Amino acid sequence: MQYAAAIILAYLIGMITAFSLNRLLVFETARHGHVHHQFYWFTLINIAAILQTLIVSLLLARMILPGLGITYWVEEVAHFIGICVPVLSSFLGHKYITFKK
Repeated sequence: MQYAAAIILAYLIGMITAFSLNRLLVFETARHGHVHHQFYWFTLINIAAILQTLIVSLLLARMILPGLGITYWVEEVAHFIGICVPVLSSFLGHKYITFKK
């Protein structure tokens, strides 16, 4: 599987898992909201996060890390950093939009 496709597939599987766990365990008010409305906003916010992850991962893997002379575990390191980037923006989006009171 190609690197970019693997990133997107892993993100989609994680997104479905995250929605379920966030709704059940993280945001107390989530259980009282409409599932369709919440999933819609959850998806939109995660599309933005996928784009952040993909752009950062590809820039790091294809340009920045090789430019710094890093040749080992380039895609793995790039992807790890890429998935860390949208953590704060996703949390805030879900707290104030997806699962708002």
